[in-house]
Amino acid sequence: MVFIVHITPFVVGAFAGWLAFRYFRQEKFRTSIVLAVIAALFALAPFPWWVFFAFFGVVGVCFLWVVKRFARNRNAVMKQTGEKWYRCACSEIFSERGQEFLERHFAETFVPERVRSESERPLAQTAAFGVYLRLLEESGKDATQYDTLPVDNAAVSQARVLSRVAIPSFIYKDIF
Repeated sequence: MVFIVHITPFVVGAFAGWLAFRYFRQEKFRTSIVLAVIAALFALAPFPWWVFFAFFGVVGVCFLWVVKRFARNRNAVMKQTGEKWYRCACSEIFSERGQEFLERHFAETFVPERVRSESERPLAQTAAFGVYLRLLEESGKDATQYDTLPVDNAAVSQARVLSRVAIPSFIYKDIF
């Protein structure tokens, strides 16, 4: 009887932890966090430091959620631009000539309302710039010389639309 009383919290905690992992893989993050807390509470109930583990369990699940969201956004941008132009745009958005080009033709990527957070700003700029470079190459121009070529306004407008598909815009005119 004593053995069952002492082992039951661990079994319940292990089961809640397994469910938390399962819900996390299905991207049901709120349910996953609640189950992770329950798992920590039950599994570590006999010990006075269970609060420590419960807190870090919740922090770990939240961290994984943020990392997964970033990876999903990066994959969406790479799908729009193509791997070659994604890599080129990633290096160009931090160069001086790339920043000047973005400020002139894709200024909305600098507006705070365009992206949810500062961490999504480089992704939005990479999406717009990478799609523009891909469209330049598809039209038969040398995309690596984008700053010396005359600006293709049709490609700029199409790049704006496709970049908003990859990283959703929160500007009022784009929502409604």
